[in-house]
Amino acid sequence: MAIDLSQFAGAFQEEALEHAATMESLLLAASTQTPDEESLNAIFRAAHSIKGGAGAFGYRGLTAFTHDLESLLDRVRKGELALTKPMVEVFLRCVDALREHLHALRAGKPADGAAFEELREDLLFLVSEDSIGGAGEAEDESYGFFAVEAPAPVEAPVEAPAAAVPTTEADSIRINVAKIDELVNLVGELVITQAMVARGSQAQSGAGLVDLANAVAQLERNTRDLQRSILSIRMLPIRHVTCRLPRLVHDVADRLGREVELEMLGEDTELDKGLIEKLADPLMHLVRNAIDHGIEPPDERLARGKQRAGRLQLRARHEGGKVVISVSDDGAGLDRDAILAKAREAGIEIDPLAGDAEVRALIFRPGFSTAKSVSDVSGRGVGMDVVQKNVHALGGTIEIDSVASQGTTITLRLPLTLAIIEGMSIVADGESYVVPLTAIAQSVRPDACETRTLGGREVMRFNGNYIPLVSLGGLFGHATPKACAGGVHVVLDIDGRHAAIRADRLVGLHQTVVKGLEDHYRRVDGVSGATILGDGRVALILDAQRVVERAGA
Repeated sequence: MAIDLSQFAGAFQEEALEHAATMESLLLAASTQTPDEESLNAIFRAAHSIKGGAGAFGYRGLTAFTHDLESLLDRVRKGELALTKPMVEVFLRCVDALREHLHALRAGKPADGAAFEELREDLLFLVSEDSIGGAGEAEDESYGFFAVEAPAPVEAPVEAPAAAVPTTEADSIRINVAKIDELVNLVGELVITQAMVARGSQAQSGAGLVDLANAVAQLERNTRDLQRSILSIRMLPIRHVTCRLPRLVHDVADRLGREVELEMLGEDTELDKGLIEKLADPLMHLVRNAIDHGIEPPDERLARGKQRAGRLQLRARHEGGKVVISVSDDGAGLDRDAILAKAREAGIEIDPLAGDAEVRALIFRPGFSTAKSVSDVSGRGVGMDVVQKNVHALGGTIEIDSVASQGTTITLRLPLTLAIIEGMSIVADGESYVVPLTAIAQSVRPDACETRTLGGREVMRFNGNYIPLVSLGGLFGHATPKACAGGVHVVLDIDGRHAAIRADRLVGLHQTVVKGLEDHYRRVDGVSGATILGDGRVALILDAQRVVERAGA
C-alpha cells in the first residue's frame, strides 16, 4: 500500500530550515587556515539530510542542487579541495537560496530554481579555480565536481510543492514533552479542586464552610500554577532571534570593511514567542548601527591603540521580572559635538549645556542621522526612531550609555509576556483603569504636592520640576465627576519623561490578563487593551507611553 507522505511535508520543511541554519552557523565559524574536521562533517551531513528529504518528497530541483552542494562539501571535508574564503561566501549564498526555496514551499508557492542554476555555475567555477591553483587536476568537463553520478540537472526548475503547507513559523511551536505532562497534571488537579468546591458549596454547616474556604484557596493555587504552565509553553529561548545575527554581522562587516568579533551571552533566556517575533527587527538594526557607526575600520582602531577587530557583544538576562537585552560595542562611542551640530542643522533647539542623556536622546528623532554619507546600511535617519517606537509598543524601554573612544551600550528592558501584566487598578473620573506597574514612578496625595496652572494646563511639582497633571476623563472624552476627597496622583515615568494621572482612588495591585480592543470595538489612542476585573466590570489598560505623550511631557 502506498504511503501518502504529503502530511509530513511541513515537518520536513521545518527540519530542512534548521539544517540550513546549522550550515550557516558552522560556515560563519569556519577557519580557512585550520578547518575543523568535525565542523566540515556536520556541514556535509546537513546538506545530505536536506537532499534525502527533498528526494523523498519529490522536490527535484532541491534534490539536484543539494546533491551538487554535498558533492563539493564531500571533497572539501576529505581534503581534496582547500576551503577558501570565496568558497565560504558561495556556500553562504547557497544557504540563502535553500532557505528562500524552503520558505516558498512552506507558503505553498511555486519555488523558482533559477537561483540554483546560477549558484551551480559558481560552485563549478570554484572547483576550477582550485584546480588551477594546484589543489588537484581537473578530472573531466565539470572539473571533477561530481564524485558520484549526479541527477540530471533541470533547466531553471520551477517546483510545484508536493504538499502545499500554507503555514509560517509563527503558527507552530515545538514544545518540550515535560511541559505538556505538567499541563495535563495541573488540569487534573484543577478538576479535582473544582469537585471539592462544588461539594463544599452544597454544605450548610460551619465545617462545610471551612472546607469550602480551603477548596477555594486550593483552586486559586491550581489556577495560578496552570496559568504559569500555559505561559511557559509560549516561552522560547531568545536564540530564535540571535541565531540570525552572526550572518548579519558577517555580511555588514564585510560590506563596510570592518573586522568584528561577535559574542552572544544568555541565549537560553526565555521570553514570550509574540515578543520574540517582534524583537528581530530592532535587534538587527542595533547590530547594524553598532558596526556602521560604532566600530571603526581596522587601521583606525590600530592607530587608536585598539585591537584590529572590534568587539560586539549581545547579552540577554532576566532581571526584576523583565528581560534585559544589551548590545555593546568597543567602538568610537557617540560623538556629542556631532549630534549637537546635526541638531542645529536640523533646526532642533537644545541647550548646548544639556546633559549627555538629553543629547543622546536626539538620535531617536525621526530623520536624525550623523552619518556623513548615505549608504545601503544607514545614513537616511530611518531606524533608531523606529527601534524606539517598536520597543515602546512591546511595553519596554530603551537606554543608551556611551563613552567617547570606548564604545556604546544600548539596553532594552522588556516584559516577559504581553498576555499578562502586573498592574495597579485605579478609579479615575468614575471609571476603572489599570496602569502597568512598570510605568508607575510614585503615588502622591494631592495635599502633599504643589499644583498650579502654567500655560493653560494644570501641572504638578515632582522632583524639582513641573510635570503635566492629566484628567483621564478629559483625555478620553467621558464625564468627569467632581473630584472626591482623598484622591491620589499617580506619577508615570517613561524613559525619564513624566506625567501624573489624577485618580479618585487606588484599588490594588494584581496580575492583569490583557484582552485586545480591536476585535470587539476599535483602537483607542492611549489604551493598550482591556481586562475583566474580579467583580465582572471591564477596565481599560492604559498605554502609559501614549498617555505621557498626549499630556505633552
